[in-house]
Amino acid sequence: MFSKEIKFTASKEYIDCAEIFPQPSKLNIPDWYKELKHSVDNKTVKGCMPFLDTLTTGYIINAC
Repeated sequence: MFSKEIKFTASKEYIDCAEIFPQPSKLNIPDWYKELKHSVDNKTVKGCMPFLDTLTTGYIINAC
């Protein structure tokens, strides 16, 4: 039926630049999110699990 494999294709100029290969989003969580301080008295977006899901789902392609 359907393959569960994801294939990425790109032109040769992009393939030659290894820095732009797709990486899982969970490896690229922004520093501003990591540095947030969340507590009962100081509620931030860090306490919202659906927001974390959006940061860690999918792939990121960095610019070369």
